Amino acid sequence: NASAEAAYLSSKERSIYVNDFYSFIFYHNPYCGQDGYVVPDGSSSPEDSLAEAFFLGLGGDATGPPDYFLPNNNDKDAVNAKFNGADWYFYQCNLSTTAINTLSQSWNRSTACLQNTLQGVTLQNDPLEKLECPEDLRYQERSVVYPTHLSTSEWNETFFMFVFDIRTSSKFEAFLNTTQTLFICFLLGFGAMTFSRDANALVLTPIERMITKLNRIRNNPLEAMAIGDEEHHKEQVNANRKNRNAIKTAGDHDLKSLIAKRAKEGNMHMKMRNWWRKISHLFRKRGSRQAPEPMETVVLEKTIIKIGSLLALGLGEAGAEVIGQNMKGGDNTALNAMIPGRRVEAIFGFCDIRSFTDATEVLQDQVMVFVNRIAGVVHSCVNDFFGSPNKNVGDAFLLVWRLSGHPASKQERLADMA
Repeated sequence: NASAEAAYLSSKERSIYVNDFYSFIFYHNPYCGQDGYVVPDGSSSPEDSLAEAFFLGLGGDATGPPDYFLPNNNDKDAVNAKFNGADWYFYQCNLSTTAINTLSQSWNRSTACLQNTLQGVTLQNDPLEKLECPEDLRYQERSVVYPTHLSTSEWNETFFMFVFDIRTSSKFEAFLNTTQTLFICFLLGFGAMTFSRDANALVLTPIERMITKLNRIRNNPLEAMAIGDEEHHKEQVNANRKNRNAIKTAGDHDLKSLIAKRAKEGNMHMKMRNWWRKISHLFRKRGSRQAPEPMETVVLEKTIIKIGSLLALGLGEAGAEVIGQNMKGGDNTALNAMIPGRRVEAIFGFCDIRSFTDATEVLQDQVMVFVNRIAGVVHSCVNDFFGSPNKNVGDAFLLVWRLSGHPASKQERLADMA
């Protein structure tokens, strides 16, 4: 009746309900940060929570309580002055006139949502978006708050439901997820490129280099010696470069003065050297620090070059044909030494060591050193004149200048050099 309604509206319970209702709405004020609702510098505000009050509603089948759900206070200035927190550390901003009127309107003007299972009002006033019910927002754009510890009768009677607009939070979360995805893609790409670079440097490039050299040896087994000479030349160039760099790091020291100073300190130097030998001997017993071993691919590459050089050196040009034909045939792994021969025109030279018997009696076990020195001289001279040492037979040497396969002019020059 009218007297009971007037008593409730003027009661302390109603005043507490209205104050708590407005405090809740202002704490989640959706107008903070918009035009005309600027937050003072250094103050916290509902804008920091990334959640804005969107929908205020009731569910259930009861008909009486909804009439008193909204606070019904049209005094905008009084409401804003009491709850905007102008003198507080947490500034809650003002509610717009539209929002005050919405919270003061008759319940009959409220909106039915969720297939008429929920009825309430919205604080959204943007005519372009036309958001009136919770289902107008996507699932990830809303946050729903309602009591969960209710009995069946209480649930069917009346329950409050507040829906918050968290689109700002969703956008920020989407930005963070996008940034995370891009970072992971960059990390995976960088890791893949780093792994690919290491794989290329340590595995693929050495294997390709070995295959290239094997192809050269397969096409011409005598190329193995040329490849060995090239590798040896590269090693010497690198060693010389390291020596020059070591000399440069010495700075502007005068080497001559350093040598003279060390000559004067010869006695001290001898003492220090003896002392260092003793210390080195002690450490050598405990185990010396070994130099890092080369990569397996490097060892394999050098082994291939050495094996090819030994085959070319041991079998010569005639044997190179056998090696080449067997390496080109990839049908089986069996060695076929019966390769058909062919006619070759060449100039043969034969020389031996004079008085070799007497030299053997005099030199005894040193005769092989003597033969090897002479062989080095003979081989070097023949090689300088584009010939090929073919065979060593004790004190004799068989030398060959091949003419087949060359034009007549080059054959004449080879004959002259022979």
